[in-house]
Amino acid sequence: MSFMNRVLSKDTVLLGKKKAEVKKLTPALWKKVFGAIDLLPGVALQVFSAPRKDLSAYLLQAFDVALEEMLEIVSLVSDIDKEYLYHNAGLDELIEYVYLTIKKNRLDQTAKNLKGLLKQPQAETPTE
Repeated sequence: MSFMNRVLSKDTVLLGKKKAEVKKLTPALWKKVFGAIDLLPGVALQVFSAPRKDLSAYLLQAFDVALEEMLEIVSLVSDIDKEYLYHNAGLDELIEYVYLTIKKNRLDQTAKNLKGLLKQPQAETPTE
């Protein structure tokens, strides 16, 4: 089955044989998602600081952690059991679901806006 047959509409895709709604990330759902991201930041840091000769081993570990956490996130957002996803959804389906969720919620633009909000204003020197 081609990917285009997996997207049923702009808000619904198939993960395995189950329909999954591409949801709006409300603050409550956002909090659950960030609660699921546990090991990935630390593993990413290890990959970036890994000695070149050990990079392959670090990348394999990172992929394993990323897959587990992606399954957890997709399960939380889609309301489909993680075990079902593990045994029935293709990696391409999981990645596409995450991509469509990012696109629907404009997370790229949200990240830019947040970065702009977090910029430190330059301290003004007092004038006498």
